[in-house]
Amino acid sequence: MTLHHRTTSFFKRQHNEKVSTVVRAENKREEPKLTRKNEAETEAFLSPAEKSGENPLKDPMAIIGIVGILGVPALILLVGVTSGYIGQ
Repeated sequence: MTLHHRTTSFFKRQHNEKVSTVVRAENKREEPKLTRKNEAETEAFLSPAEKSGENPLKDPMAIIGIVGILGVPALILLVGVTSGYIGQ
């Protein structure tokens, strides 16, 4: 990518003259455009366990995620109810 920069010099900027700056970027190399046809040819990243079709719940990160999404709010609610902050 080449940048062309043109501006008035410092010495010409006297007596409140307006200064203009022109910046233009050119892309010399042609990159292939991402189209639906090209997108279908690319594969999504799959772990070896996903490729073999294993049970996803055997993954420890999946278990931690489920406990974090379901367990932590339930624990907070349980503590709030038992301590009397939530309820009557």
